Order: sequence, then C-alpha cells, then structure tokens
Amino acid sequence: MNDDYSKMIELVSYMQKNFGDKVHSTIGRCEVNIDNMELELGLKLPQSYKNMVNKFGTLIVMGDEFLGAPYNPKVTLLHREEDTFSDSLVVVYRVGDGSLFCIDTSIEIDGDNPVVFWDFGMENNERLGSKNFATFVIETIWKELLEDGYDVSEIQHLKPANPGWQNAVV
Repeated sequence: MNDDYSKMIELVSYMQKNFGDKVHSTIGRCEVNIDNMELELGLKLPQSYKNMVNKFGTLIVMGDEFLGAPYNPKVTLLHREEDTFSDSLVVVYRVGDGSLFCIDTSIEIDGDNPVVFWDFGMENNERLGSKNFATFVIETIWKELLEDGYDVSEIQHLKPANPGWQNAVV
C-alpha cells in the first residue's frame, strides 16, 4: 500500500476513535464487488479507491460522503448521461451546489489517478483537486477539522503538504 493510503487509514482510524459518532461506512450493509464496478463503468479503478471501497464501502466523515459501494457506479453512470461528462471520470464526492469531485482515469500521476473538480456550468470544467483519491480524503477531512476549529496537534504528521482544496473553489 502506498504512503497516501496508509495516512488516509490512520486519519480515518483517528476520526473513528475521537469522533466515532461522525464516522460511518456502508461495509456490512452492502456487498462490495470491485470487478463488477469496473465492468459497469468500463474502466480500471485506481488501487487507492479500490482499497477504500473494500474497507469502507462508502465512507462518511463529519458529513463528507466519499462515494463507494453501493452508490457507485450508479451515480457516475447517471452523470454520464450529460453530454459534457467524460467516460473517464468516476464520481467520488458531491458538493451541495451540484459540482463534483471525480477520479480522472485518463490521467496518471505517480502511478495513480488524480481527483479533479467538475462543474457542469463551467466552460473548462476540470481542475485538479488532489493528486490521488487517498490524498483527496485526507485533504477533505483535514479541511473540515480546521474549519470546525478542532485541535489537530496530535495528527500534524498527517497534514497535507499542498492541499488540493486550494486549487478548487468549493
């Protein structure tokens, strides 16, 4: 497993221990079959995303929902009905205003696929959100902790180096 995935698991474990009522997953309530997800989507999913789906299904932390099983591939296939939504995108996070964060399987960075910001109302609507899915989860949880004023001194070693949310307007 890569370092980003290990950090994500460490941060989620910290959140479960310290904020248990704000961390949920669909594991145990749904069947996860990554091979079927890939077949339905017609693409290969990055390992960090597959690992998260196998471990958590869909992960919900402090109200932020990282889409996995059972919601994907349904959500992604629904958005593919839009003319401008690329078949290489996999929806992993929905923002309340209708914009999305998606894994872009057509781009590879350091052996993984980045998460991009997608807004249907923009002309050039893809912008880099994070270098990979695990980093996206870390950055999103970290942003929530800071915005809500939580003490993060115990987990400084998990602080994102260059947070992707600085690249996307959310």
